[in-house]
Amino acid sequence: MSVVENIIEQMGATNVGVYSLDAETFYPVAGPASNQKPLHVFHCSDYPASTFAISGDSADAAYVAADLMFFQLIKKLQNAYVTKPISKVECRGKKYKLADFAIRASVASIMGSFKAVLVEKVIQVEYTPCIIPSLCADLMKEFCSDMLGKIAAAPPAYIAGMRSNQGYAPIDTMHQYQYHFQRLRRTTGTGALSQTTTATSE
Repeated sequence: MSVVENIIEQMGATNVGVYSLDAETFYPVAGPASNQKPLHVFHCSDYPASTFAISGDSADAAYVAADLMFFQLIKKLQNAYVTKPISKVECRGKKYKLADFAIRASVASIMGSFKAVLVEKVIQVEYTPCIIPSLCADLMKEFCSDMLGKIAAAPPAYIAGMRSNQGYAPIDTMHQYQYHFQRLRRTTGTGALSQTTTATSE
């Protein structure tokens, strides 16, 4: 991660603290035939008193934002939900500020039975004055290109699917992390160690 952090710091960004995010997926005991969907539960250092949960994997999936007691409730529903060996993903890193941009550079690790089994670099960029993604899309693209070099020509699929006047909320960040975490979990089947850099936007 030091290479990415060096690039960010060379741009003039200031380290303003640490950043962490964890996600754990709870699978319905009844199985797919029951039409119950997996429940993805998130905690983030930016919102220390909150638990976020997304039901299913679609962009329009039902979700809830609640206090930390909600997570304790989910853990007690052992007759309804179970976890798997690669259910949990943890991101740990640093948070930077550069003018009106907030940058979170972290390493995502899928936790196996005893240790991390797959690692990926994740960079999250936020343009703090604006909560309407469509209004700052070009600025975000230019900033990310300056920072990372080659980037995707189109915005993340989740952002592209938002309405033009739709405001951004914390749950939208969780949706984007979930997209990348799902891809990470699929990668574990190859036994390969991922060292790619993934950028999320908000």
